[in-house]
Amino acid sequence: FKMKEIVLFGGSFDPPGVHHQKICFNLCQMFPEARIIVVPCGPRQDKSKQKMNLQHRIDLVNIAFSSLNLTNLEIDFYDLENNCFTPTHVLDEKYSKEGKVWNFVGTDIISGGAKRCSLIHRTWLRQENDFNELNFIVGGRQGATWSKDDLPPQSKFISLDVPGSSTEIRRLFKLKDRSIHRYVSSEVYDFITANALYNFS
Repeated sequence: FKMKEIVLFGGSFDPPGVHHQKICFNLCQMFPEARIIVVPCGPRQDKSKQKMNLQHRIDLVNIAFSSLNLTNLEIDFYDLENNCFTPTHVLDEKYSKEGKVWNFVGTDIISGGAKRCSLIHRTWLRQENDFNELNFIVGGRQGATWSKDDLPPQSKFISLDVPGSSTEIRRLFKLKDRSIHRYVSSEVYDFITANALYNFS
């Protein structure tokens, strides 16, 4: 019995954008035999500004990813249901019992890895241990400056230049900018406007 490979796609998804949906779609196509698990993270100490209602975040993630109808896609709502934050290495340990785990990150997360100053080295709980010991799938992120030397020792690079960020989406909602429709699906847009989220009213 061969254990399945598992790809964890963690993030705040606050809100989930078209870029997140495209990443999921691509991961499911590239790794059709693997379980692709979306993991929306709970409130983090270093991001104390997160004031979003957790049930709204659960609803948004459900709306964005369920509509993709991908058979090998799952969502792990543990953090949002328990109002907690699970560090990457703990998630890794949890799923390692079920298969070989790969953590999907953008090149912005590993940029500076060669000099031990990547975001993993600076902000993750186990820093260098996480960088050296975990398995990573690294997707190209627009605007991130990085070199091949920055890649963690156990990593696969996939070319995945999908523009967009949740920060930018929140900014556009606040400004009521028409271009927002390029960055979120119509279902996500409708939910956000109907519930007056992100200062949209």
